[in-house]
Amino acid sequence: MMGENGSTFFSGAVGNDALADILIQKVRDSGIDAIWQTSDEHQTGTCASLINGSQGYRSLVTKLGAAKHYERSHLDREDMWEQVKQSMIFYFSGYFLTTQEGVDSMMAVAKYSAKTEKQIFAFNLSANYICEAFTAEVDQILPFADFIIGNEQEAQAYAKCAGFKCDSIEEIAMRLAQLPKVNKAKKRHVIITQGAKPTIVVDDNGNIALFEVKRVKKITDTNGAGDAFVGGFFAGYLQGASIADSVKSGQWAARIVIQNEGCTFPKICEYDYDSS
Repeated sequence: MMGENGSTFFSGAVGNDALADILIQKVRDSGIDAIWQTSDEHQTGTCASLINGSQGYRSLVTKLGAAKHYERSHLDREDMWEQVKQSMIFYFSGYFLTTQEGVDSMMAVAKYSAKTEKQIFAFNLSANYICEAFTAEVDQILPFADFIIGNEQEAQAYAKCAGFKCDSIEEIAMRLAQLPKVNKAKKRHVIITQGAKPTIVVDDNGNIALFEVKRVKKITDTNGAGDAFVGGFFAGYLQGASIADSVKSGQWAARIVIQNEGCTFPKICEYDYDSS
């Protein structure tokens, strides 16, 4: 969606196997730069996805494999840290918090970002069980988050564990936005998606906005919808779009994904920011 206006870098852990070869090639074909940590002890992670029904309902069974063994020391590579210094936005999912090495890796980048003026640190709650089983780890990272992103179920799961006394998703988003923040000079936004219901955006000044979601005729596969929304949102944000227009570009990306099998996009994403 950014075309030649930006680039994306990714880092993760894979095994020394054929699945890694496929993943690395797919990332390369997508035009994404990557530095991989390769494990000889663990296989590349896999996920089985069962799609059921006309609304794209899914069941997932995951074997994390090497992905769960990303090492903090990998960040210390000179080429890795050079990417950190050059990046405008850091985006981490909550899954990284399931191991101490993952926590340490995320915290290293979060602390670095908090010391800068323009770099943005974005964190996705990712799953109910992350909020429930790793609440302490989530609480470690939230003070560094300039953007907190999740869906309504994840927001409710965190609110319950955090002891929020809230009756609505809007109130939960407001509470999240008002949590302590390390670098208060950078504004915080909380973005909660709700499927076909309006997307909620709250900032740390107490401003709240709801953005209606355009419906599609047929949902094929909801895998990747949340991540597609984030990618579309930041594609707009990095090009100077307003928060409102960035939400619209995120919703557009999510609509594309849910109408196709798997997390797939057309070769050229012809989104018109000017007409959004």
